[in-house]
Amino acid sequence: MYDSLAGRDSIVQEYFWCSLFADVKSALTEAEDLKISHQYDDDKRGRVMSLYIMAFSTIPFGNLFAGALAEKIGASYTLTIAGIFCILGSVFFAKQLPTLK
Repeated sequence: MYDSLAGRDSIVQEYFWCSLFADVKSALTEAEDLKISHQYDDDKRGRVMSLYIMAFSTIPFGNLFAGALAEKIGASYTLTIAGIFCILGSVFFAKQLPTLK
């Protein structure tokens, strides 16, 4: 399927598959947005959607920071640090959970 990148046919095939996967991802994202927006009551929907949008709109900044850190210290150390932060965040929010209910 991917014989050579030099041929015109392979480039056309790559564009086709990339656009197909992008369309599927876009459709799944829209379905997820729709599910989230209809799952919650009207008085809480704005809060939920604002947190959802804030979480996913900051991903490029985190990727930029992680890429710069990976160049300095290496990818394995960067992933280890990210994993440690995820575990610490999970522990912090798990301790806060009883007060949030």
